[in-house]
Amino acid sequence: MAKVTFSFRSGTNSRNEKFYMSVGVYPKTVEAEYLNETITAEPGVSIYLPADLQSQEAQDLLDGYAKGDTRKLETAKGLLISMPGERHSYEVELDDIHLTSRLTAKPNSNVAGGVAVYASLSAEGRFRVFEGLVNALSEYEASRTINA
Repeated sequence: MAKVTFSFRSGTNSRNEKFYMSVGVYPKTVEAEYLNETITAEPGVSIYLPADLQSQEAQDLLDGYAKGDTRKLETAKGLLISMPGERHSYEVELDDIHLTSRLTAKPNSNVAGGVAVYASLSAEGRFRVFEGLVNALSEYEASRTINA
């Protein structure tokens, strides 16, 4: 088993539909083809949650979790200055059996070499990541209640 750290974010697709996504990097080197070239990398793995499947209360919780905690400090003259905090992340134990054999290489300007490799998760793998997210959201929700 390998611990995979997932970061959580929200976004909007090309049809202007809101979504939530957990993204991590599986710590195993794999190979995928891109433009007749073999790319070797640790694959990205993710789960996708359409906003339209979530209740409004769930969307509010997911939005807060995606934004991260805002840090606020007051100046000597009483001005409140805010800064976004780190995005929330959580860990999930995954194994090779949680990956399918489907690997895809795509251009990605955020990685060295400009091409990233992505692996599809099996149904059990997706559920493990989803379960990890729900557990992390439960902890986040409890901390928001305490700090409110």
